[in-house]
Amino acid sequence: LDGTAVTAGQVVALGDITDGKLVYTPAENVNGDGVASFTFSVQDSRDGFDTTPNTITVNVTPQNDAPDFNDTTGVVDTVNESTDVNKGVPATAIITGANVGDIDLSTTGALDSDTFGGGTITVSIGSADASEQLTIDSSALPTGVTATGGANGTNLVITLDNDTTIAQVNAILDAIRYSTTSDTFTGGERTITTTLSDGNNVQPDGSSGTVDAGGPNPLSQTLISKITVVEKNDPPVGGDQTVTTKEDTGYALKEADFHYSQPGGETDSFKAVRIDTLPASGTLTLNGTAVTAGQVIALGDISDGKL
Repeated sequence: LDGTAVTAGQVVALGDITDGKLVYTPAENVNGDGVASFTFSVQDSRDGFDTTPNTITVNVTPQNDAPDFNDTTGVVDTVNESTDVNKGVPATAIITGANVGDIDLSTTGALDSDTFGGGTITVSIGSADASEQLTIDSSALPTGVTATGGANGTNLVITLDNDTTIAQVNAILDAIRYSTTSDTFTGGERTITTTLSDGNNVQPDGSSGTVDAGGPNPLSQTLISKITVVEKNDPPVGGDQTVTTKEDTGYALKEADFHYSQPGGETDSFKAVRIDTLPASGTLTLNGTAVTAGQVIALGDISDGKL
């Protein structure tokens, strides 16, 4: 009554009822027919009470509640970009130990407690660029569940069907991967948001129709993962070369003889050459001094004609 619990035998004035002060509030997450009742006796203006109490029975219609990630872990990790050419960052899990739930499944009588039902999983990358990929192996998708998008920085959207189980949703979440295709990615920490929408928990009703959590609208919950990408140097590539010199005449090696290139879109400049083995005939010198196997020769010395 006006926010204060009513006690048995308490008399409530008609004016308070007319003013909307006598309010029944259902227990949290309880719904169904006849979930509560209480008896009452009306009173007349000469203070007489009905000698036979009457009953108000309360039916509570279900209302949809948001799903819950519970103790599901959004991965927070640092990963190194591959040092293999054009490999970028290999596929990396963004979620582990998926353990979703939805209170509606255990409190709405028409719903099966093991079935999540229709809904969607949407995964997005904050400020994504075209090298970033969100993927899921098709083998992780149950029959009737589809995945679209995720390539080149777009959102990955997984559409569940009406009989998708809780266990299947968990397996799907654990199978989602993040990667990049860039060898020069410098995006640093990536914020990846996974949004689980319950789709109003629409489920098959056992015949040809469906049941749901009562609406009015689907609700969702989000989980944040953070992946920090550390760019790593991809080794440069040299090339074989044949040079020609006159008899008894030294040949000063040139920068072009080593065919330096930096694959994978990296722009690191040519710095030096390591001499791995020595010639079996003749000598290799640096500024007149014999070079040893494993010695590193600066590009400047090569450019100056010292090798």
